Amino acid sequence: MSPSGPNFNSIRDILKNSPPNRLKSSVLKHSAVLILLLNHSDSYSLVLTQRTRKMKHHSGEISFPGGRYDPTTDENMISTALRECEEEIGINRDEVEILGQLDDVPTMTGYIITPVIGKIDNGHPKFSRSEVEVEQIFTIPITFFLDPKNYREQTMRVEGKKFPIFMFDYYYESKLNTIWGATAHILVDYVKKIHQYNPSTLPYTRYSMEEIEEIVQARKMKSFSKRRKKYAENILKGKESDK
Repeated sequence: MSPSGPNFNSIRDILKNSPPNRLKSSVLKHSAVLILLLNHSDSYSLVLTQRTRKMKHHSGEISFPGGRYDPTTDENMISTALRECEEEIGINRDEVEILGQLDDVPTMTGYIITPVIGKIDNGHPKFSRSEVEVEQIFTIPITFFLDPKNYREQTMRVEGKKFPIFMFDYYYESKLNTIWGATAHILVDYVKKIHQYNPSTLPYTRYSMEEIEEIVQARKMKSFSKRRKKYAENILKGKESDK
């Protein structure tokens, strides 16, 4: 895998030697996503999905397979990520080898996301998508996320503070698909930790968990959600806005 960075053993070692930061909150809901790596002869790719328009939240957006932690079925956040991957794209959990985890990511939509990293040796697996949740499945080479030409960023003002927005512009069958939101932030975290590459030059950081908890408790989330929805609509239409 030398053309695109470390091999899977190196990725496992990097994650093992830098334990993830875990967040606990009685205000925010816990969820997990699976960063699924597909093995190729000289590199690897990542699996992402586009959510269907039927979904109540984040419809049409691109994300990792994942969802909310279910205490009745999930032993831990790894179990959540594997279950959601199985439900959304049909990859059996027994096929996935877990390599490690990234730092938890608190989101302005009221969640704490645990990014779980796993790999399968089959570089071209047979997917079975959930027609309710998943519009289409993308397998994107890691080299795409290491190319600065595919990345852009801007800011959005939230509660008087500039909030960084990261974006990767991915073209599939001549159609622009912009990866943004928490997914893009997780991707930036991933390439920073695993490939020592930071595409962002913005001096701003995401809100801390404590700041997000205050916004949620102050019931300002509804106002933010409306603004986020409008922002998402602009991105899906190929428009930009930092208002």
